[in-house]
Amino acid sequence: MNDTFINVISEYDEEVLNRADIIFHAVKENRLDYTTNINELVFKQGDKYRKVLDVKENSIEEISLKYLKKRLDSTFQISYPNRKKIMRECISITETINDMSEFVIYKFDFKDFFYRVNTLDVFNKYLKYSDLYRFERDILESLLKEYSYCLPGLPTSNALVELISRDFDVKLKSLLHNHGLIFYSRYIDDSLLIFNRFVEESKILECIQHALDAVFQSSNIKLNKSKIDLLNTNSNPGTQFTYLGYLFEYNVEFDKNNNEYKFFKYGINEDKLEKYRKKLLKIIFDYKNNSNMELFRQRILFWSSRIVFYNTFRDKYTTKTVWDVTGLIASYGELRNFLHPKKVERNTYNFLKDEVINQVNKELGFCPYFLKTKTDGYVLEKRLVKNKSIIFHPNIGWSKEYLIKMIKRLDPSFNPNKKSYRNLVTLYCYLLKM
Repeated sequence: MNDTFINVISEYDEEVLNRADIIFHAVKENRLDYTTNINELVFKQGDKYRKVLDVKENSIEEISLKYLKKRLDSTFQISYPNRKKIMRECISITETINDMSEFVIYKFDFKDFFYRVNTLDVFNKYLKYSDLYRFERDILESLLKEYSYCLPGLPTSNALVELISRDFDVKLKSLLHNHGLIFYSRYIDDSLLIFNRFVEESKILECIQHALDAVFQSSNIKLNKSKIDLLNTNSNPGTQFTYLGYLFEYNVEFDKNNNEYKFFKYGINEDKLEKYRKKLLKIIFDYKNNSNMELFRQRILFWSSRIVFYNTFRDKYTTKTVWDVTGLIASYGELRNFLHPKKVERNTYNFLKDEVINQVNKELGFCPYFLKTKTDGYVLEKRLVKNKSIIFHPNIGWSKEYLIKMIKRLDPSFNPNKKSYRNLVTLYCYLLKM
């Protein structure tokens, strides 16, 4: 077994680990049946139906796909976009917009991207004569013949899409370099361009199409025309665009000497606000049904926090550590630098400042004790400023004793004997049902 396979298999339970040698040889000998252990799921998204592939859990096929994805990542040194880093840089540039006499911001994405990237094109161009092992190339070739496009659900799809897309990135940046391009970001299929001079939209589209034709060839990648946003120096104040969940609102003001000042307000786009609002309302409605005040309090606290899970996987081969971070506070952390009505878009500001109190009062008709006595501790604006976090790590976050205390508040009969910290975290999240 090679190191990559050991790394993948270490994430599984003991039953799978005990068959590691058998599984590795099955993969190496290509004794795989993807048609049996991969199901097609169809779900409705808006007015369209999407196909997603679902790989049978703990199957040899699932393990092989995770293994191949890691081998593609390492062989081709594939790095994936970092949303936090992208947004920090993007906001940094838009903060300097008043220093530019001209600017153009252009957002675009691709229509049905994963459903259009031709897998055999990627195989022939990158994989066929690569440094992958022969058995890995054989598996990928048979898999890609079975699935002609990089359908969602296959771990390898992300790697293949990123592999070909980075050539598109290089080509597009080279074509736009002489047109004042100062920022380019692509997060899977969602892209943003910022120029420090005026550029005609027709020129931008021409360069994008040229790059698509040069890189994707027979994949037939097209722009999603309904999701293109263009903003420039002459755009009306109040014009908005969204990128990776953040909202940008262009504003123009004049000082007492009638000097023009251009600036952006930032926020969370309406779809995301509605998503978080629905989660809060579910917590409130559940309380109306069960009347469990302590569960209600802890669920609101959880919903309004940055949640950090520290996961360690150990087995006879290796130890692997992963930090998983989630939650509204984590997803929109860049806003903490702009929490003022003049810098945060109005709907977002109201949401961060008043959403918890307003929704609780509206739906319950009264304010629970914890919102009366410690209001600031449950207000999103205050929690965002302080980066309030729940860290599931016994040394730097919630101790085992504190975690047991929180569980017992929800279940007084709970017996913590012989429970590991990881068991306690799993149980706590189960009790919260978040």
